[in-house]
Amino acid sequence: MSADAPEDLETRARQALHDADPEAAARIEPVLAALPAISPDLSVLRIDLARLRRSRAEVRDLTHQALGDWFDATPIRAPRGGVGQMKGPAQIDYLEARASLILPLARQVLQDPSSFDQSARPSFHGLARCCFLPRVDWSPVTPAGLVLARGMAADAREMARVLGGDPTTGNEGLSLDDPVKVHEDQRVIVIGGSDNWYHFVLDYLPRLLAVIERGLPELGWKVGLARGTLDLFAPVVNTLGLPREALLWLDDETGHFFPRAICISNFNLEARPHPHALALLRDFFQPKLGGHATGPARLYVSRAGIHRRRLSNEAALLDGLTARGFQVVQPENLDLLEQIALFQDARLVVGVHGSALTNIVWCRDLAGLLELASYPSGISWRNTDPHFSVLSRLLSARYQRLRATAEETVTPGDHMSDFSLDPQTVLDALDQLIAETGA
Repeated sequence: MSADAPEDLETRARQALHDADPEAAARIEPVLAALPAISPDLSVLRIDLARLRRSRAEVRDLTHQALGDWFDATPIRAPRGGVGQMKGPAQIDYLEARASLILPLARQVLQDPSSFDQSARPSFHGLARCCFLPRVDWSPVTPAGLVLARGMAADAREMARVLGGDPTTGNEGLSLDDPVKVHEDQRVIVIGGSDNWYHFVLDYLPRLLAVIERGLPELGWKVGLARGTLDLFAPVVNTLGLPREALLWLDDETGHFFPRAICISNFNLEARPHPHALALLRDFFQPKLGGHATGPARLYVSRAGIHRRRLSNEAALLDGLTARGFQVVQPENLDLLEQIALFQDARLVVGVHGSALTNIVWCRDLAGLLELASYPSGISWRNTDPHFSVLSRLLSARYQRLRATAEETVTPGDHMSDFSLDPQTVLDALDQLIAETGA
């Protein structure tokens, strides 16, 4: 085997990346660039090597070239407009096994993932003749009925349930029965969206920011965003200054067929946000706060206006919270920048389990989170509520959770049930957290 054989080049490239060795990258990258034909994997390695030694603008240029080359080289059959139907058996599969890899956004391994994979590698993927179904986290589905969920979906287990299968026994029994809107061929990156604030902020918003970070809308790539019921993306694209012609709004009533499309695999494993996702969120939005005043140092996040999963005796806590300097807030009444401004200076946060606690990602120096939760049911992974404990650890903050007993929960085991907690128990836990963190 010659020194420049693709197999040897790949080995040497991966070693250079592992060692973060710019000198080795400088030797290998030109050899990769000179190959007459380069596989998607080697194209990815070339861009990764470029990150070790080239400017941000040069790496963006290589990214643009890789995406454009894929689009131009992918043969298509002209679609017919209108609405079709996707119907038949389905199987959940890995995105990496069925798509042409274009570019990993990040390769950091997440420790101790309780998920299908051992690492999260958010990536651009080029897909030909695929559908995207809103009811299964906007994951792509191939013409053969493969739902590319693992490595793509926010929640692959829930997806299996939605498609009629039993998540505890595998993929048997999954089925598709969806109307599909047929789109004309165009340069489009499909992202989708969610009405759930947790999934919107941590699973979908970072994908949009990654596309903008690489300057793709400037080159004629449209971004496919879901409006959903709450239209969460609309104010965001205005804040980010995305032009109307760069957007393709996708309705939730049908699947969407594209002759050729780029998608972005999920940044996060189930309940484990990716470090690059957090960095994108902070880098894009913190500078846009402008004249917003300093936020409170202590916050109590109330769900009194949500009408489900409420702390039913919350009123008995308020005097104790106020005496300890906590401001009672209802983030659902604020827009994105207002929520960021509210949480950015918080050192201690207390609140009932719910998506509003996702806003701790905006805290610049979070010291502690006290989460209040209802009585769980069984041993399901959902009942461990790992979301905010993991997020707290990523933010280097102390985490504590208080759970109601079955007697304190209106409907024990119901994830949405109202519940009560002894006020003194909550305040004692809060005093302990204050003492431990000094915040």
